Amino acid sequence: MLRLPLDIVETVVDILTQEDDSNFTSIKACALVCHDFLPISRKRIFASLSINDRHARPSPPYVYIHKTTSSRFRELLTTSPIIADYIRNLKYCVREKDLEDDALIASLKSMTRLQSLTIWKGLGTPIPWNWSTSRSRTAFRHLFHLPTFNDLSLYSIHDFIVADLPLNLKNFRFQRLRLLPAPPPSAQIKIYAMSIGCQCSPTIKQLYEARTENGEAVIDLTSLNSLESELYDSDDVEILRNLLGHCTGLAHVKIEIVDESLSLAGLNKMLSPSLKTLKHLQIKAIFEHDDIDPYCGIADELELMSSRNVVEIIDIQIIILVDVECTDGDEWGRLDGILTQPAWPHLRSLILSIAVISHARDDELEENLRVMAATQFKGISSREMMSFKFNVIEDWV
Repeated sequence: MLRLPLDIVETVVDILTQEDDSNFTSIKACALVCHDFLPISRKRIFASLSINDRHARPSPPYVYIHKTTSSRFRELLTTSPIIADYIRNLKYCVREKDLEDDALIASLKSMTRLQSLTIWKGLGTPIPWNWSTSRSRTAFRHLFHLPTFNDLSLYSIHDFIVADLPLNLKNFRFQRLRLLPAPPPSAQIKIYAMSIGCQCSPTIKQLYEARTENGEAVIDLTSLNSLESELYDSDDVEILRNLLGHCTGLAHVKIEIVDESLSLAGLNKMLSPSLKTLKHLQIKAIFEHDDIDPYCGIADELELMSSRNVVEIIDIQIIILVDVECTDGDEWGRLDGILTQPAWPHLRSLILSIAVISHARDDELEENLRVMAATQFKGISSREMMSFKFNVIEDWV
């Protein structure tokens, strides 16, 4: 019987992977009709997998995510153990019945090449999940310490043990996370990227105060390259200020203000330790107070950063809340005046997005804002080496 060379099989499947529909229909068909295609097709189909989340979406670099349930996942790996070696990315919504399911725990432990894991508790009634004593912890710790593992997201876990953090961890995302600092970790972790969600101020404080067995900081913040943070209250702002003070090599910073009463005053000082390395700055702010400054203080902070930065990309999103009066005039042009100065020699891209939240708004704010690209940003728009993307949308509530 004639068999196709492996490299041809891989090429065919790779082409189908890029051109297939969101359900990988063609890939699945190949696996069913030709035995030669089965192993390669399985690698693509099961590379990214979600458990108990029918709304899961694939995360780059994956273009497809296989959705299943706890029981089906357990059956899948029991009947076809080889699939455990194909899973690289796992998103897992933990349910109460999973916590003491020995067969499911064994299935989780059977994965050998996992790279990325997202864990969160099921919605609705809080489940009695004690991380430190649950048998499921052994499975997660096994995954954390795989040589391939480097990406972890933890959501709504209230007793996570710091010592369980993977030593190879590079990307760390969390929200509503509470830590148990003891016992101390054995070694320092050099994280590359960190994303901080809501209700995490105490967690951040614990992380940069925690020490290893040798007295080193658990998280080496000097190695941090990318930091994303959501600000819900004044405690979050202060914690972020302290955190940024320990970071000296950030290349990417994203700050999102969730509470409209908060201000980014002092952002220039916050970012000072990383101004020689910061290349990509993203800011999301909420305009709420009928203020004359539509940038909520962002333009002032950028002006203070002039001549002291290597920033290449600035991405600003302004949300104008319902019934708030906001200028559509020359105040918007101030940013153009600041960023076209020689003090920004490395800047090559500005993205400005404005979202107007409306509820029976009877003015012409949205229409007037749309023409500002031509009237208020003539300097940036005319620069051949500068990319300028301007967008105004109206959201109805």
